Amino acid sequence: ALPISPTFTMGSSICCCEADATTFALDELKKRLEGQTKVVQPDPRIDPEVHVTFLEVTKADGGAATFSPLKFTLRDMIFRTSVEIKGTKTQLAGAAAAKGAAAASQKVGVDQATAGKFVDGVVKMAQKATSAAESAKEMLKFETATTRTIKVDVTVDLVKELNVEEVAVKIKDFHTDIKMAEMVLSSDRVRAFVEKAISAKASEVATRMAKAKTEKALAKA
Repeated sequence: ALPISPTFTMGSSICCCEADATTFALDELKKRLEGQTKVVQPDPRIDPEVHVTFLEVTKADGGAATFSPLKFTLRDMIFRTSVEIKGTKTQLAGAAAAKGAAAASQKVGVDQATAGKFVDGVVKMAQKATSAAESAKEMLKFETATTRTIKVDVTVDLVKELNVEEVAVKIKDFHTDIKMAEMVLSSDRVRAFVEKAISAKASEVATRMAKAKTEKALAKA
């Protein structure tokens, strides 16, 4: 008969291990993330500065974490966040135009190199418009900065694969004040910023958790 791998055990020990992993993972996420802020700005040329602060980390009913040496999976984790978006109205409009150009290029099937040049052109025009607008406002002593803060709650699945640096984030549920969000950015873009922030911060924590769990398992072997 084939030997049974120590990663997979029979009977009640599976439930015990999963319960331990869930408690351990949630405690680590709460300890390492709550109160922390991640600044997200994928393209500094056009994207606004988005500060995502993690207010609370919890789990939905049925939420759980499972662990093996190859994968750390956390399901139905809830992140309650505060999202502060910093940028002028002109910058935000330019960013929206550039993102729209990128989406349009993908829809019509333009190759990546051509699409990149097209988007770069839109970005340069947006930058020129922003620069001109800022100069005019500065001359007239207008306040140019725009800051909006919105609350965003998301339920996600997180998967950390062995030898993969970033945590994969799948947003399953997304709640915010849509009207407030749309005053600054589209809800889809807010969602993308929050997803990127969660991935970046959770990657640090998940790597640490996976290492700790692996060392513990090896110590027992």
